[in-house]
Amino acid sequence: MSMILASRKYYINSANRKSGTNQTFEIDIEIPPEAPYDSIAIVDVSIPLTYYNVDYPYNHFTLVEGSNSVDIVIPPGNYDVKSFRTDLVSLLNSSLPSTFVYAMTFDTVKAKYTYSVTGNAGVQPQFIFNDYLVSQMGFNNNSTNTFVSNSLVSSDVVSFIPNNTLFIHCDLVTEGDILLDLYANNVIPYSYITFSAPNIEHYSKPLKTTNHSSMRISLQDPLGQEVNLNGVNWNFSLTLYKKNDLASMFRNFLNFVGTVYTSLISK
Repeated sequence: MSMILASRKYYINSANRKSGTNQTFEIDIEIPPEAPYDSIAIVDVSIPLTYYNVDYPYNHFTLVEGSNSVDIVIPPGNYDVKSFRTDLVSLLNSSLPSTFVYAMTFDTVKAKYTYSVTGNAGVQPQFIFNDYLVSQMGFNNNSTNTFVSNSLVSSDVVSFIPNNTLFIHCDLVTEGDILLDLYANNVIPYSYITFSAPNIEHYSKPLKTTNHSSMRISLQDPLGQEVNLNGVNWNFSLTLYKKNDLASMFRNFLNFVGTVYTSLISK
């Protein structure tokens, strides 16, 4: 059991930043130097789902044709199975000066692409991935995928679901710098990801110091990359407070009583 002794609430909007972008910014925050606060928590947050399911710089993979190779770069945007296939086929057929001709089909039952090639004189192309475009194309991270008999089937189900896990990083947090993690379930593109803390103390983090006139905020994905909101601002309400931990006080009292009792009976 615990109790909040003193608190102060701040309303933060990335549009009011003094530097940075909507994703990573520094903003003024007035904290009284004599403030007793030791905890920090986000009470409410609203983030627009305006980031793309394919975005720079996470929008490329390597195509290898024999001794030739090229980075295939998909233009940023919100894609579905059909639009992604159209753009990718065009890029595959125009990125290298070769006779290779690519095509793609989509299996609606298994939710996988089949990539095929002709005009390749028996040479089997390769798709090489790091961490990018693997969900959209249906392959594993850090994998090399070689055509067999002029065909290649996605090893995994393809997905064009926008990233549904977000981390709000803050330089006022003592332990690490993650102030809040969010999970955007069933949120459609161009709507808002919202969160209200049902219990402030459960979602609070230790406050680094009250000797601050500004703070730095960064919205990132699980890989630690900035989430590009494409020019749209977001906002949240922040609470700084002093925690009165009655449970800890009670434990200390019991320990003290136990020590006194042990001392008395040992005499």
